[in-house]
Amino acid sequence: MAEHWLLNFLEQEQVFALKAAKNNIIYQFKNTELSIETEKVLNTEQTVKFKGFIDRVDQVDDVVRIIDYKTGRVAPEKLKVQDMETFFTRKDNKEAFQLLFYQWLFQQSNAYSGGKVEPAIISFPVLREGVMGLRIPNSENQSLISEFEKHLIMMIGEILNDQTPFSKTPDKTICRFCDFKNVCNRYS
Repeated sequence: MAEHWLLNFLEQEQVFALKAAKNNIIYQFKNTELSIETEKVLNTEQTVKFKGFIDRVDQVDDVVRIIDYKTGRVAPEKLKVQDMETFFTRKDNKEAFQLLFYQWLFQQSNAYSGGKVEPAIISFPVLREGVMGLRIPNSENQSLISEFEKHLIMMIGEILNDQTPFSKTPDKTICRFCDFKNVCNRYS
């Protein structure tokens, strides 16, 4: 299966590169497995380091694309962002969250030189979908990233607040994939 996916992916990449050249589109590979980190001050006592590994960075004309490869199936509708309040409370948007996080992290780094950035996913089981970007209705990308940072910092601050008790999730199906299931013994 991996060989099949890889051959299809390379064929798709070749077709895109040829079309880009034919249509005078500048297509440039920038980086792979780009490790990026940044620190943010939460309050006078806490600084948090954020880190990520971006699978691929390329550029199509004046747009820098941050691409994450997925071996699992990702449906395009999972990459929709309505508003940050809803976004940070939904449980089914992990791929969209990861893309926004990577875009935010990238724009904090030395690798970012300004300009438009578009995060996207290539899902190998649905290669026919091509490069699937975030769908952000009625929003300017930069204001969305600022709003994302604000909510991210609030969420991390809440997690690190020792006055906020932790509680188990009411959805026990989540426990099946939890790294700590052997510690709490909730899921067998």
